[in-house]
Amino acid sequence: VLLNVWILSRGVVRGLELLGKVAIPLLFLFCIGLGVRVFTLGTIRGSVWDGLNFLYTPDLSRLADPDVWMAAAGQIFFTLGIGFGCLECYASYLGENEDVALNSTTAASLNEVVEVIFGSLIAIPAAAIFFGMHEVPRIAASGTFNIGMISMPEVLRGTPGLAVFGTTWFLLLFLAALTSSVAVAQPVMAFFEDELKLSRRSS
Repeated sequence: VLLNVWILSRGVVRGLELLGKVAIPLLFLFCIGLGVRVFTLGTIRGSVWDGLNFLYTPDLSRLADPDVWMAAAGQIFFTLGIGFGCLECYASYLGENEDVALNSTTAASLNEVVEVIFGSLIAIPAAAIFFGMHEVPRIAASGTFNIGMISMPEVLRGTPGLAVFGTTWFLLLFLAALTSSVAVAQPVMAFFEDELKLSRRSS
């Protein structure tokens, strides 16, 4: 909380933008490092390919399920901050000559690459390797908290280099959470500044 307050108090350029310039490249490095580690684990109770098949083999019959569409819409609204007004808030900081379509497409694409591609290359294949394919559907259905805080730590505990890869995993989660919490707080800050005429520090 204190870190959020400190970053937000520094403003958009010296706070949020600086955080993005440091945290996002680190997130990519951590994802690549962990992804490479998962792909070099070999076969224990299953293989990395079992996990990838589970993720990327489409079940087209589920397209008729309204719950799937609701879950997908909820994920998009949550992950892109549409419901919180994040995109609208950050769009207001763009210069007059900036390409809105390019900026928004880049932001959405990078977000989905990190979450869908890198996220799926790490957690589910690792679960398939260590717990076996028969456990993967249960682990995947248990939700992101259980995947991040229960199954992945168990996988990492059985992996050589626990100190390095365990630290990398939790730093990855920390940076993802920090950038998200700061991003969601900024529209509230902007409201206090614009509508209530409070200073940045007071906001």
